[in-house]
Amino acid sequence: MNLGTIVLVALAILLLTPLSRIVLAAVFGGSIGRAALDRQPDTIHLKPVDVAKLRHAERVESLARAYTAGGFEDAGLFTIPEMPGVHVRLLANARESMYAAIYDHPVAGVFYDVVSRAEDGSSWTFTTARPTGIRHRDNAHMTNLPGAEPAALVTACLRGRSASGLRACSKAAVVHDFETAYADYIAWMKQRGLSRGEVVDVARRKVA
Repeated sequence: MNLGTIVLVALAILLLTPLSRIVLAAVFGGSIGRAALDRQPDTIHLKPVDVAKLRHAERVESLARAYTAGGFEDAGLFTIPEMPGVHVRLLANARESMYAAIYDHPVAGVFYDVVSRAEDGSSWTFTTARPTGIRHRDNAHMTNLPGAEPAALVTACLRGRSASGLRACSKAAVVHDFETAYADYIAWMKQRGLSRGEVVDVARRKVA
């Protein structure tokens, strides 16, 4: 599973600055970027959590029902201890080789995506999160569709991803895939770093 959405949103929130501080971002962008990346955990471990812990339980449950009506299996609701206050409901569609994630974030609110991955490491993520201004891996294709409903994300993914060589998805594997994909993605992010231009661009944007 590709964790580009949650990684990029987390970084963008750390980098968001008032307009009066954009100049500082331009001057000290490299240092700010390194500090933001250093604050991100190298690994995460999903823990089951009760729906009562959600800030936006009604919206999350409504979205989950929309996904299950479209052929996804509910794989559970989790908290991420390494990211306090972040919750995610995961779903899997084995027939379409596609995962779905619904995030309840303490700052960004509710956003959600669908993801397909290929055996060669390529991935396609279609998300309702707004663009963050942070560059993706060349083979990690990210499409931002703010306001789209789950069915629209699924349709966009089916049309936009590769037609062959897709990696299998399953309800049983989703937690492991989520945790592994996060570790892989954040390792790449920390190795390549954030440019001054990216830090400035993030400071000008809203991410949710």
